[in-house]
This record gives sequence, structure tokens and C-alpha cells, in this order.
Amino acid sequence: MVYFIVKHICKLAIKTFYGKISFRNRKKIPKDVPLLLLANHTNAFMDSLVLAVFMARKMKSLPKGIVFLGASKIKIWFFSQIGMIPIFRAIEGNEHLHRNEETFQNCFQVLKKKGCVQVFPEAICIPERRMKSAKKGTARIALGAEEAHEYALNTQVLFVGMNYEKAWSFKSKLFLNYSRPYDISSFCKLHQENKVSGLNALTKFIDIKIRPHVIHIDDKEDDDIVGQVEQIYKPQLFKDYRLKSENASHNFLLSREIANGINYLRMERPEQLLELRNKCIAYFDKLNVNKIEDTYIFKRPNISYLLGKFLFLSLGFPLHIYGLVNNYIPAKISKTIADKVVKKTDFYSSVTMLAGICSFMVFYLLNFSIVVFFSESLAVSLIYGATLILSGNFSTAYLSKLKAFKSMLRYWKFDKGEHVELKELIHERSSLVEMLNNLKQVYRLRHQKNITKNI
Repeated sequence: MVYFIVKHICKLAIKTFYGKISFRNRKKIPKDVPLLLLANHTNAFMDSLVLAVFMARKMKSLPKGIVFLGASKIKIWFFSQIGMIPIFRAIEGNEHLHRNEETFQNCFQVLKKKGCVQVFPEAICIPERRMKSAKKGTARIALGAEEAHEYALNTQVLFVGMNYEKAWSFKSKLFLNYSRPYDISSFCKLHQENKVSGLNALTKFIDIKIRPHVIHIDDKEDDDIVGQVEQIYKPQLFKDYRLKSENASHNFLLSREIANGINYLRMERPEQLLELRNKCIAYFDKLNVNKIEDTYIFKRPNISYLLGKFLFLSLGFPLHIYGLVNNYIPAKISKTIADKVVKKTDFYSSVTMLAGICSFMVFYLLNFSIVVFFSESLAVSLIYGATLILSGNFSTAYLSKLKAFKSMLRYWKFDKGEHVELKELIHERSSLVEMLNNLKQVYRLRHQKNITKNI
């Protein structure tokens, strides 16, 4: 009961925090089989919450064991009710590592009962578009459970790529990319013959299979250039391959191939990567100086589009104010708490969301009680209550459109006053696209691939 109450509260909070959450192959999650759900780890305990709330099956997770150390009996009871099993890592000290044997035994029992255990194979949270090598702990759980039950459980593994647009940013996008389930029977046979070989083989398999479901940039130095190429080149790729920009799978596929292309340049053609980086830096520096966006260099906004935005902002202003009145204070409280408490970026969204759950629930309940008291009408009170979250979402969307409208106005002002510089920007962008077209052909010939084949 506790698990499902917490699950639905967190589901509402996560849907509110992130602007759009998309899925690929979620229906492939098997039922009534022992399952290890394996995902990349970039966003602290938010990752486990996201995986749990969008999964029909009840899920066990393996958070840091230090959370349990010194915890009261009530906390430990609550943790167990929401499916938390402590795991202790060497990087946090060796004195508690012996307790992992109990953790493994608990996982074995979950799998024996055809349950689901969620594991992060990297065993560390890094807020980057980058996978670390899989550790052996996941294979130990899978093969250990099979060994404890005479290799008859039929344990399966399923991979999930958690691809955040900006994990810590409110109303950013999230794409969950699920694989098909894989059985591990071949690794069980190898494990029976040689335990070390079985563990190593399954660990390598996990490391290889999870990577296609995430965007992986080999070198941190290339994070910016990948993002810049995505901005400049994606519109062209959508057009060339007849893909849809609003389709999350198509977006992911193009971003993944852009990252792979940059990885290739770093390994095989570093001089061309340096040239591309310098051109991108020069182009985006000019955009930043003039405070305009690449979008409008690629596609000039027409006057009717601008007027449409103005009309929406004018008519929607009263609703925006209503949304601000009902949502600004709890939103400000949760942001302030996160700003003061969080020391590491990967915890920001998690703390903001949990603080938001508390502040919004208290504030909404208080406002609802006041309306009930003064209106003396249950119908009016219920209508008011139903508009609280909706008005908050509208106000957030309004602010986003207002920001875009201001950006368009800056472009129009720039267009009218600095024609020479605008022509230079258009020329630089065209030159970059041409260079990227040439590099794409080199990359495709080298790898003999069509990037749309996996759509």
C-alpha cells in the first residue's frame, strides 16, 4: 500500500517537473519472470523514481547503503516499504562492504519470487552524456541468484537508456529507451563451468548492450561541440531523412549518431574536429553577443507567426497571473531549498522535486481550505482545486513562450539594423552545414551505415 501511494504521488510530481516524457519499447517489459532492469545513472535518486513510476511491476532498487546508516527504525521500515535494498560501495569506505552479502541474498529472494530488481551497472552517478564501464556487481546478482536456485530461475535482463535533455532543468524533456528482454542462459552455462569467466562474460555483455540506448560522448571536452552540432545540423538531418522533430525516437537517433560522429572524428580525424570546433565557437560567440538564437538564422520567423505569439500572450496573460498567484510561492520554496541544500548537480532535480511535493501539497491544501471556508460551496471549491496544477502548467508554458517571443523581437531588431552581420551569420551557418555534410559522408562510408535503419 505504501509503495503504491508513494509511486502515484511521485508519478504526478515527475510528470509536472519534466515537460515531456517519451518512451520506446516500454511494452516489451516482461511480466511474471525474474527481471533485472539495467539503466545508465546520471540523475541521483531521480533515476530510480522515474523507472519505478512508469513501470507496472513493483520494483526493488539498490540505493547507497550510507542512507541506511544511523537511520531510525521508522525510516528503515519506510525504505523497505518502497522497495529499497541498501548497497555499499568501496568508494564510500570498506568497513561496510561485508553487508553486501545480505544485499545479494535479498536480491536472490526477489528474483526467486519472479520479482524485478533495478540496478545501475556503472555503480556510480555521473551527470554527463557518457557511460562508465559496467562493474561486476550486476552479473554477481544475476548469476548468483541462478546458482542459488540450480540455474532454473530463467532470469532476464532488460536495458533502459535514460536520456535527459537537461536532467536538472524544470520542464525539460526525458526519453526512456527500452531494449527487448535478454535471457542469460548461455552465461549460466559458462558460469557453471568457470565462475570468473561467466561473470566477466556477462559483465561485458551488459556493457555492450546498454550503450546503444544512450547518447555516449567519449571525451568530456566534446560535450559542447556535440550540443552545438545538434542545434545546427539536426534540422537538416530531419529534412534529409524525412524524420519528425517532434518524435522522441527520431530525436534520440540523430543525437546518438551525431555523438558517434564526433567520437569518430576525435579518434580518426582530430584536425577536422578542431577545425569544426573553432568554426562552431566563432559562430555561437556571434550569436551570444547579439543575443539571438540559431533557430532564427536557419528559419526566419515571419510576421504572422510573430503576431500569433503576441495574440496568445495577450489573451493568456490573465490565466498566467492566476497560475502565478497559485503556484509561485511553493515553486520558489522548492527552488530555494534545492539551491541551498544541493552541492552536486546530479541531486538538483531530485531535491527540487521532493521539496516541491511537500511545499505544493501544503500550499494547495491551505488554499483549498481557505476557498472552502469562504465560498461555502463544494462545487466551487472542487473546480478551484482542479485548476491548481493546470494553471501552474499553463503559467510555465506562458513564460516559455514569452521568452521565445522576446528572442524573436531581438532577431527582428537585429535583422533591420545589421544586415551585413546577419548575412555573415547566414554564410557562416551555411558553411558549417556544408562542412557537416562532407563529414557525414566520410563517417557513413567509413562505417557503411544508414542512420535511419534502426528507426
